[in-house]
Amino acid sequence: MKEIELKAQYDSSKRPELEQHLKKQGFQEIRSFTQQDEYFNHPERDFQKTDEALRIRREQHNDGTSHCCITYKGANDSHIGQSRRELESRVENEHKMRQILLALGFRSAAEVKKRRKEYKKEDLTVCLDELDGLGSYIELEIVLPEDRLNVKSATENRLREFLSELSFIQPVIEPLTYLELVMGFRAGSAAENASPND
Repeated sequence: MKEIELKAQYDSSKRPELEQHLKKQGFQEIRSFTQQDEYFNHPERDFQKTDEALRIRREQHNDGTSHCCITYKGANDSHIGQSRRELESRVENEHKMRQILLALGFRSAAEVKKRRKEYKKEDLTVCLDELDGLGSYIELEIVLPEDRLNVKSATENRLREFLSELSFIQPVIEPLTYLELVMGFRAGSAAENASPND
C-alpha cells in the first residue's frame, strides 16, 4: 500500500464553514479522536537522513475506546506532499513493544500529539487536525494498493485540485511531516530560550 497525502495549514476560524462544506459535498463524519505518536530512530542509520519513520501510535476515541499500532513509513517520493510506502500492525501491549524497540537499540526521538476529526467520501479521507503550538491543518489522503501505483501522479493532482476548491479557508500547502514540524518547533523554542552566553 502507498499513502498519498497533501497537507495544508488553514485559517482555524473557518473550520465551521469548512465542516459544513464537506457535509454538503457528501463527506461523512467518521470519528473524532486524539493520537499520541512516539517516533524512534534506528540504531544503525539516521531516519532523519533516510527520510523514513517508525512510530508507536496510541489512539483514544471519543467513545472511550482506544488502540495502539506500530507503523513504518518509507522515504517520500513526492515533490508536493507525502507519498510513502506504509506498513502498519496493531499492537496488543504498547509497553512491551516499546521495550522491544529499546532493547534492539532504537532510540525515542520525538512525540507528536494531535486532535483529529475524520471525514470520508469514497476513497478520499479528509482529516481536520489541531496540533498544540502548531495550529490547524487539513490533511487529504488516498491509499493506493500496489497494483495502482501507476496513477500516483494523477492522484496527487486530484488532491491539489480538491484543495484549490477550498480557497475560502486560505490553505497553505505544508510539505513537511508533523514530525518535522514538531521537531522544528522544538528546536526553535530551545533557541529562543537559550541565553546569549549558552
